[in-house]
Amino acid sequence: MSELSRRQIIAVGAIGAARAATTIASQAQANTQKPVAARMTMNPKGKFANKTVLITGATSGIGEGTAYAFAREGAKVMFCGRRANLGKQVESRIRNFGGEAIYQQADVRLETEVKSLTLSYHSR
Repeated sequence: MSELSRRQIIAVGAIGAARAATTIASQAQANTQKPVAARMTMNPKGKFANKTVLITGATSGIGEGTAYAFAREGAKVMFCGRRANLGKQVESRIRNFGGEAIYQQADVRLETEVKSLTLSYHSR
């Protein structure tokens, strides 16, 4: 029996049964100079309609792909990352396609920033 890589576990575990989400996440590029293409059609009545998700590290790579995937399936996406310019770009792309997204700059290595993020999340 072969072991799954950390990347495979994250890609599959974060989304579960949502095939569309897994596909986008697995295609995400870690190179921030070439962000994930946001060619998507929103489904406001999708699998995650009326749900809010919190994603850490969603300014590039798998996190970015996961943010697009959840938004595409109707979720309101709140996400963080350390790079504000990339976070605002992802937020803008999701909104331009009709999704709901909120970016907050945060470094999950810092307890105070995590507390601020979770307080913001719970106040929505």
